[in-house]
Formats: sequence, structure tokens, C-alpha cells
Amino acid sequence: MKRTGFLMGWLVVIAQLAGASTNNLVLNGSFESGFSSWNAPGAPAVQYTIISNAVHGTVAARITSRASLSQCPVQNITSNLVAEGNGSPLGIGFSVNLPVDAHVRCYLVMTDDAGQRSEYLAEKMVTTTNAWVRVEGGKVLTWQGTLSLASLRFDIGQIVEAVNPTVLLDDVRIIRDTDRDGLTDDVDASPTNADNNSNQLPDGWESRYALTNSTGTSDFDGDGFTDVQEYWAATNPTNSLSLPGVPVNTNATASVRALLKYLALLPSRATNRVVVGQVVTDTATDYTNQVVALAAQTGKWPAMLGVVYDMINGPINHTAITPHATNYWNAGGLIHVQWNPDNPWTGGFSGDTNGIDFAALFTTGTQSHSNYLAYLDEVAVGLHDLDNAGVTVILRILNECNSRQNWYQRRARNEFIPLFRWTYDYLTRTRGLNNIIWVYDSLDAPHPTCPVTYYYPGDDVVDIFGLNNYATDWALPFDIDRLSRDYPKPLAFPESAARVDGSFTNVHYITAISNQFPRVSYFSTYNSFVTGGGSITKKYAIIDNIDPAGLLNHPWVVTREELLTLTHSVGNQTLTLNWNGGFLQSSTDLTNWNEIVNAPDPFVEPLGPITNKFYRVKRW
Repeated sequence: MKRTGFLMGWLVVIAQLAGASTNNLVLNGSFESGFSSWNAPGAPAVQYTIISNAVHGTVAARITSRASLSQCPVQNITSNLVAEGNGSPLGIGFSVNLPVDAHVRCYLVMTDDAGQRSEYLAEKMVTTTNAWVRVEGGKVLTWQGTLSLASLRFDIGQIVEAVNPTVLLDDVRIIRDTDRDGLTDDVDASPTNADNNSNQLPDGWESRYALTNSTGTSDFDGDGFTDVQEYWAATNPTNSLSLPGVPVNTNATASVRALLKYLALLPSRATNRVVVGQVVTDTATDYTNQVVALAAQTGKWPAMLGVVYDMINGPINHTAITPHATNYWNAGGLIHVQWNPDNPWTGGFSGDTNGIDFAALFTTGTQSHSNYLAYLDEVAVGLHDLDNAGVTVILRILNECNSRQNWYQRRARNEFIPLFRWTYDYLTRTRGLNNIIWVYDSLDAPHPTCPVTYYYPGDDVVDIFGLNNYATDWALPFDIDRLSRDYPKPLAFPESAARVDGSFTNVHYITAISNQFPRVSYFSTYNSFVTGGGSITKKYAIIDNIDPAGLLNHPWVVTREELLTLTHSVGNQTLTLNWNGGFLQSSTDLTNWNEIVNAPDPFVEPLGPITNKFYRVKRW
């Protein structure tokens, strides 16, 4: 086993197969021979032409008059894929040029002895228009028995809006990537070694940023963060203005800044790198039965407490929540608040989808506009109460935006994105809330028909990229680690569950994170609850599944107890600080701290004339 520290957590380095191909499995991928080897769905109504505007070679494909997402060139690569071998690790890439924002996906329709399925190879929400954009991915393709079909296809367009723009397509490649480092074997100097210079950085990432001399601990752009830290934070290591964990609100509190930086850097750590949380929708019974009872059973508290402002057929529930959230924060925990607004046209709860009229909602003076402002003002009261209590809030609004349950979900992008940005602007600028970390949130299950990146509202209003992961056994059919790297934000699973019957082994959360989702900074399991008129119990909570102690004692996990002890390492020196409570972000009161002598950490701030001995240290 080789500890790579990236991509898939722990990987077996695969020896390059004797005779393994470095050829492109896609024939005529740059369209130099016109559309030879390609099929043209929808032609002649859909027009397929060759043009000289190319990103590779001399020509590219142009597809116009498209009536559906899938009317793009198609190629049967079955024989080439079979020749490459079952279980081959492959690198995928292609270039597109689009006149409008659109989602782009390359996939295989595969048929084997188990039936037919789709395998996603590479996808991206393209928001750069009238310019060539590279879309890349990686996949280990396996099949059962005989592979009878492997049809390479593309879906390109505005999915919800049913806009299918003209597409320029070029340089389609599927080539073996033996070590899965992001460099295909034809261009990889060491195709069997993902980290050729042993610096804890994948060779493909180093190549992308031309970091030929990085040691991993070096800081190429001189911004105070190592190249390894920037890799995990998905920031640009060559741009000193691209920094991990910088809040979008320029007036954010010191506590917000420190906490967000802490979350951004967690995945670069060897241990204590994933914050675990528990959501409670009822702060009375759920908190007692699923949080307090968990601590009693395991001796550990979840680091994060998730609470819910919106209640079905009830008012915004901040009054009952504030004391619980404040107490949990004061005990050393983190607070995550969910708010899904009621229907502003009917006054019904968020699941009421009647009367939707976004034009009216965005028009000052309409009833729906006034209703939404009233909702925002009520939420602001609760958030201000938490601010006054010193609580930093991780706020998740308009969640699961690509789903279909609530009025704001699965809308046109020019409806949802302005709604998110209006909500952010009002609570931040109009109501002056500076204690908020802002979360964009989607859902795993709808991804095939409405991708998790489709409604991302912009880097300037999002602090954390969130995905609610309810996939069975946490086996996602798409690469969220790669998708989230388009956004320089921490990755989180704000709501999680893997089975409904209580048969899930909790430690598998960390196994899945280390193998599939190594950029995840925190996850919170949803609470267990009864539905179906009392006949169906959903056992989602940690305590209602197998081996809670195994999860909370795992070396990768951060519990509330671990948040209370911080260790900063500088060179060969280590500074350990034991925190015993209190509000530290603006306090010079050191009564809650142990004595600190000769602190070397540059993030430690000396206090007045006694700089030789005592230091004030950020809580995170």
C-alpha cells in the first residue's frame, strides 16, 4: 500500500500492464477526418459541420439546430475498450465552446451481462462562454461477463430551461491513466507513480500549475499556505490572492474567518481531518435521544450540532433553537442552521409548490416580495440572537436546490440564483449579519437529471460547497471530489445517511470519505424520525446505526472534545493549547488557558508587554 494523501485516500499503485495501450480509445477524436467513426443523432435536422476554429489540430466539430441535450456526436468504442481491458483506469478529456452557460457531460452507455447502465466520465457546469473550455475526468471502467456495448455520448445544454445551444466540440480523448494522477500515460513520465517526486501532490495537479520544483511544504505563491494545503483547498497555488478559507463577506467576524480557514485546511491533515455532526429537527426529543444519548454511550459528543429553522406548517423555529445552539457552542461545538423558506405566494410551508411566480417575487411591492422580506427579517432575528451570544453560524439556505420537493427547487437558473443572491445580500448587507458562513447545498440522487453544480450561485456568495449524500452505502455514481474542485471552497456533506433501517456500520462513513471523498471537511447525519403516519421509522442517526463509538473514536474524526484541544506545529516545535471554555475571539482574558511558554506559531498573537510568556490564540 502506498499512502498518497490525495485523490482516493489510500491507493494501490498499479504496475503498468504489459502491452497496455497509450492510444486514444476514441477514433478521430479531433475530427480531422470529418465525422468518420462518429454517428450523428438527429441529422439532417441537426446540422453537423466541420469548422476551422480548433483547439487541437486544424478543425473542430460544430453541431447546430439541436432539439435535445443528447444530439451530439456518438461513437461506439466497445472493441477498443475491451482491448484495453476490464478494470482499466482511464483519463477522459474533451474541449467545448458554447455561446451560453450550459452543463456538459460525457458518458458511456454500457451493456454487459448485468444489463445496461450509464457511466459518467467527465462533466462540468460551463459558465465561460465563446471560448474553449477543457472538461476532464477519470474512471475505472469495469463490466460483468461480456461487454456488448460501450457507446460514447454527450449531453450538453441548459437542462431545466430546455435550451440546447450550438456546440463546438474538439479533442475528445480516452487514454489509460495507470496511476490515476490526472496525467494519461501518453504524457506521463512516470505512468505507474502518481507522486513521482514524493511531495504528496498528484503529478497531474503539479503539471496543471507547472509546480515542477514543489516540495509539497513549499509555498510557490508566497501567500502563507503550502502547496499541499492549496491542493486540498482547491485554490490556485500560483495566485497569492487565491487563499483557502477566505469568507465571502468582507465584514465577517474573526471567528468566521478562523473557523472557515480551519475547515478549508482540515483535509490536508493526516488525522482529525473530518468534523462529524448530528442534525436534530426537534431540539427537545431529538437532542436528548440522539445527541445526549450518543455522548452517554460513547463518551464523545458530535463536533457539530445541526438545527432546523423551518418547520412543516409551523412558524420559523428560532426561539426554541437559540438556547440549545448557544449552549452547544459554549461547550465547544459548532452550529449548523438549515432554513428552507415558506412559500411566499401562498404562505404554505416550503413543500407547497402552488402559485409560483418568480417575476412577482422579485418585484418590489408585490405580496410575495413583502412576504419573503418578512421571512428574512424573522430569520435575521434568530441569527442576531446567536450573534449576540457569540455564536458563529454555518447557514444552509434553500437546500437541495436540484431536487423537486420545495417551491424553489428545480427552477430555471435565472430564478434560483438571483433568489440565493438576494437572500445573501439582504441578510449580510441590509441586516448586518457578519457571523455567518454561507453554504450552497444540493442533493446526490437527482444528479443524473439535474447535476449538483447546476445552481451554484457564484464564488462571491458561497463559503462552502455542500452536497446532501443519501446514497446507499455512500457509493456515489459521480466524482464529487473532482466536480467540487471547480470551486475553491471547502466540501461538505451537511446532511447524510446511508441506509434507513439502522444496519449501516458508522465507520464506513470514514472509509468512504478516505476512498472516494477525501476533500470532505465535515458531514452531519440526519436525525432518525417516524413517517408514514407512524408506521415507518427512518433510522439515520449515528446512535441508531452500528458501532457509534468506532466512528467517534476514529483517528480521522473530529468530535467536540477534539475541537477543545488545538495543536499547531511549526518546524520541529509543537504548541499545544487546552481550551476550557469562554468566548475567545475578542477576549484578552487568559483565565481559560494553560500557561504557554515561547510559543513559536506565527498565528499566535502576543499580548501587550508580557510577550515573552502569554499569548492569545484563535480558537481554531
